[in-house]
Amino acid sequence: QALQAEGNVREAEKHYADAKDWKAAVQMYRAEGSWEDALRVAKVYGGANAAKQVAYAWAVTLGGEDGATLLKKMGMLEAAIEYAT
Repeated sequence: QALQAEGNVREAEKHYADAKDWKAAVQMYRAEGSWEDALRVAKVYGGANAAKQVAYAWAVTLGGEDGATLLKKMGMLEAAIEYAT
């Protein structure tokens, strides 16, 4: 958390990953608005389902057409609809 507070998020991510707390790294990136990094970490450490959850959360923050466009671009629109229902 100290690294995160200093703005050294890549190093903080490494420490979170080493501690097997990749979800904290995802949350850190989400809080910073770094959705691409949050999605990357979720894919690498959490797998496909974690990546779908992050993509869905990202789309929700964008809302409406922008969110749907993001999910479509990622090829996750159908999966997100299933996840949401």
